[in-house]
Amino acid sequence: MVKDEADNPAINALVEISSDSKSIWKGTQTDQDGRYSIEGLDPALDYVLSASEPGNSVFYYHSNGSVKSTERAERIQLGSGEEKQGYQIQLREGELIAGVIRDSMGRGISGIFVDAYSDFHDSGNSTISVQGGRYNIVGLTAGNDYEVSVIPTARQSYIPEFRSNVSTGSTGVDFILREGFSLQGVVSSQADGKPIKNVLVELLSDQEYFYDRIKTTRFGEYIIEGIPESDDYVIMVTPPENNSGTSFMSQTAYNQLINKNTYFNISLIPAEKIYGYVFNENNERISAVKVSAFSDSQNCFKTTHTDQLGYYELTPVPHAQDYILTATPKESSGFSEIKKYGISSGQQIDFTMNIGGSISGNVSGENGNIEGTHVIISSAILRLSRSIKTDSKGNYKFDSLPGTKNGIVVSDYKVTVNASGYPKAVKYNKTVGDVVDFRLKRDELNVLDGTVNDKNGVLLPVSFSKNVSIYVYDENGRKQLKFVAVPKDGTGAFRISGLTPNTNYKLYFVVGNLEHYESQTYDTSMIADFSFTNYSWTE
Repeated sequence: MVKDEADNPAINALVEISSDSKSIWKGTQTDQDGRYSIEGLDPALDYVLSASEPGNSVFYYHSNGSVKSTERAERIQLGSGEEKQGYQIQLREGELIAGVIRDSMGRGISGIFVDAYSDFHDSGNSTISVQGGRYNIVGLTAGNDYEVSVIPTARQSYIPEFRSNVSTGSTGVDFILREGFSLQGVVSSQADGKPIKNVLVELLSDQEYFYDRIKTTRFGEYIIEGIPESDDYVIMVTPPENNSGTSFMSQTAYNQLINKNTYFNISLIPAEKIYGYVFNENNERISAVKVSAFSDSQNCFKTTHTDQLGYYELTPVPHAQDYILTATPKESSGFSEIKKYGISSGQQIDFTMNIGGSISGNVSGENGNIEGTHVIISSAILRLSRSIKTDSKGNYKFDSLPGTKNGIVVSDYKVTVNASGYPKAVKYNKTVGDVVDFRLKRDELNVLDGTVNDKNGVLLPVSFSKNVSIYVYDENGRKQLKFVAVPKDGTGAFRISGLTPNTNYKLYFVVGNLEHYESQTYDTSMIADFSFTNYSWTE
């Protein structure tokens, strides 16, 4: 049963029940006795029951009394074939917020949507202003934190207005709406100039907290009104999925200035596709192969996977002739990755996957296998580069590597190991099937030893209160490679390991938190006895 605030039956009240988990909604109206019945419901654990009268707030069922938000509503469990009765909801008239909406000439404006919402109560209500601009929002829970929003539609030329911390019972919450600017134009095809219907045009400003959207008419026309002045507008144009068999690319314009009524015509680029099939060497189609396309000229990247029939389709893509297509099989498939260059959009491009091979090996040092170090494999012929880490036993393995290209064996694989504390190691001209092991040594050619002195030639003392650090950069000082702290043991000595033999490095000697620093370039064959030119440990 549904009752009003005076405990009388609520006649013709709307009663609704819904379940989010089962995507169920049903509704009915109360009879002359305020009673209702909703039948044909499937089992669910999260039914929410509500009731409302025209123009008033919605109230939700709770066994302790009606509430005004879905979050606070009591969930009703209904089993298969189960019937439940006695769910009563009482409607309360509640509080109101009222006022008048006028234009800048003092004339009332009707047909404006007005909303009041309380974060504290998690509830609110709304209405439409009537003749003379008057509005009354009723059925509100008493409170003083309501935000009242006046929101004209895209076809109304007024700028939205907001009022915060409004108390229920307020009857003079008036608004004077400013007329904003308009943005209008025609969306057409760049190919033939024909207008495009049902294109979504969105307008957004972070500075003005403004957002509106509208779809183009059958003549490709759009207009958004009530726009406040700003210079950070983003215009986003999204064509429909398919417009009479023709697809178009989305388009976005940033940092647009609107300080007057503005005409903004938009030409959309027709979209194309790249499609085809992926086969194995027996001409059997392969599913679940990742296929990607990249165009540098259009700054476009798309990716997809082949379906059960081995078919892929990359769409929408803009017209370009420099696409790089890559077909990447699953690592466990045994096939090698394939790239195709200089592909034009609109073509069917098929791939035939070849069985790939592997290059593997082990990385160890003086103390045994080295875990977690980076190993890089590359091939200039294939334009290929990959990176992995060694496992707990120092082993690595690159699978699915192409063994041939155009029938010619690929023999330019380069394997590089960058292990911390060791010089970089490289082995060249490897082929698929090779086992490439690395035995790394920490010889003296990959270390830089030295001392740190102040301007008086005094070594870094134990008593010095600040830290002294060394930042190791490449010779040009552009890329930081290492960082070491100089021990305060009275010797001023330091050692930097893991460098490349016979290579210049630029060292920055830093006191404290960048309070003073100086730099000097050293070769790994040198002794780096450094002295500050303008700093003393006693300063």
